[in-house]
Amino acid sequence: MSNLCRQCGRSIVAGGYPVGGRGSLCRYCATRATGLTTIALRAAHGARIAGENYRRHIKRLKADIAKHEQLEASMQERIDYLEDEIATMLDDRKTYEREMAKHGDK
Repeated sequence: MSNLCRQCGRSIVAGGYPVGGRGSLCRYCATRATGLTTIALRAAHGARIAGENYRRHIKRLKADIAKHEQLEASMQERIDYLEDEIATMLDDRKTYEREMAKHGDK
């Protein structure tokens, strides 16, 4: 994106106002093109940036949620495996008595 107004060719120092199509307009040309005041243009520009920030933040949070769901699923797999092993051990009476003697009733 260039730093020149696409209508008058003036230099746009900080940002610019995207008013349809490609490129940006300087504040003067944007007010003429839209009929909005400079305050309304600044508010619209700020709202667009805030919206982009919120979308980026939501995307990051969704990625974190997916990561934690994956960790939870792997932990649940491990719990299921251990439950199966405990059930197998309880079926084997000698192993059960040996482990209970070793660890006691906890």
